[in-house]
Amino acid sequence: MRKILCVDDDPVIHKVFKRLLNKVGLEVVTCLNAREALAVFKPGEFVLLTDITMPGISGIELARQILEIEENVPVVLVSGNALEEHVLAELPSTANVQFLTKPFVAMRDVLALLEKYAGY
Repeated sequence: MRKILCVDDDPVIHKVFKRLLNKVGLEVVTCLNAREALAVFKPGEFVLLTDITMPGISGIELARQILEIEENVPVVLVSGNALEEHVLAELPSTANVQFLTKPFVAMRDVLALLEKYAGY
């Protein structure tokens, strides 16, 4: 089973995801930025759940670097701006990437996606 690597510069998002995902049995590791995430990431261990817009290294650049380490890692990109979905074209066409817009309309759909990626 894969853990969820939640990367967002907002600590409130960490608390929300950690609480919700732990309730359904998913293990969550949180990072405030891409540098922390790159230090923690291990191939085969994580699903990457990352905000796109963060100071320093963006979520899309983080995903690109993680995909260089593990090309089949599941990636979920999150943004408050639905227009940012075009960034998917910046990643390899073979990448296993999903895009979600905040606020989430149906949290159960988010949970189902993460459970699927984590192998539950």
